[in-house]
Amino acid sequence: MSSFSIARNNLLHRPFRLCCLAALIAVTAFVIAGGTLFGLGLRNGVASTAARLGADAMFLPVGAERNLEGALLEGKPSTFYLPGDAVRALSELKGVKRTSPQLYISTFDSAHCGALVQIIGYDPETDFVVTPWLKENGSSEPGRGEIVIGSDINLALGEKMLLFGASCVVVGKLERTGMGFDATVFVGKETARMLIDEYETYIGAIPMPDENAASVVTAEIEDGLDHETFVKEVRKELDGVNVILPQAIIGNLARNLDLTIGVLMGIPALLWVLSAFVLVIVSTITLHERKREFGVLRALGATRKKLLEILLAESVLLGVLGAGAGVLLFCVTALPFNALLESKLASEYLLPSADVTVPVLIACFLLCAAGGPIAAFASAAGIGRAETSLIMREDV
Repeated sequence: MSSFSIARNNLLHRPFRLCCLAALIAVTAFVIAGGTLFGLGLRNGVASTAARLGADAMFLPVGAERNLEGALLEGKPSTFYLPGDAVRALSELKGVKRTSPQLYISTFDSAHCGALVQIIGYDPETDFVVTPWLKENGSSEPGRGEIVIGSDINLALGEKMLLFGASCVVVGKLERTGMGFDATVFVGKETARMLIDEYETYIGAIPMPDENAASVVTAEIEDGLDHETFVKEVRKELDGVNVILPQAIIGNLARNLDLTIGVLMGIPALLWVLSAFVLVIVSTITLHERKREFGVLRALGATRKKLLEILLAESVLLGVLGAGAGVLLFCVTALPFNALLESKLASEYLLPSADVTVPVLIACFLLCAAGGPIAAFASAAGIGRAETSLIMREDV
């Protein structure tokens, strides 16, 4: 009989031990797969946010900072304005290469709006943030009465969405970003003006201070300019205007997630070490109990190499069974709930794509399957060195 045949029969004759050790490896594989993919999902969320905030600086009214972050990161709708004279002054600031205005309009939770969403109006002629993103997603530039929607808005291309009584046609739908953009409606300048006229007829609407007003002015800063000095100069020179560096938002978000990601990566590593330690102890105890068995095999002519092969074959079969069960359990129970997890964590989570997820699952399987052989090797080597006469003694 081959070593693997003997090993399989040995495992099947000890079903309780087999189930307990396989369950230990399965739990380890499940936690490692889940922790690794969750940590990568958090990093993807931060990377996606950084990629979508394509401006060097964003100017907005003082006091609207929370509104902006809520709209960008969590999809919380809000409306706020910078007066037209401030918008013009920002375009003339020293160190600013180019600017583009954006209008942030919040819909109402009423029968006259299809959903409570954030509307972002932009100027296609000057925009350098939204337009490249739309092109990347294959979405056409929205004309008058046309909209491009985020992935969380349940409409298809060609369908219409009611916004303040105006029926707008969906001409594009963006891929998921893990940001507030997933619940955002993007419109061109003409449609934004049309919607503002509709919006201002509602009770509770915030009127525009003038026709040249904007909510946010995105800006590209000249190369080599010290950003911190630039921010101080803007705040000193323009009253009522604040400036936010998108990279600062990303930096704060990344720092807040670093500890979480560290724990998520540390727990699986610690569990793997603990699992290997437990397997070493169990292997040592089991080998002590099986010394008479191995003595009989040695007396029947089995070589030390054959004994080692049998023990390592048992650990390989055990590792493959446990790791396979753990990864399969994760795929069946955890992955289907990814959409729910993404919606609960908003901008902080974006599951890796299949070309990343599959290699991670394979790596987790191999790592956990290898735990058994690694843990059993030292004990198996000890049996291989033992003398047959000593092994056969029952008091050993």
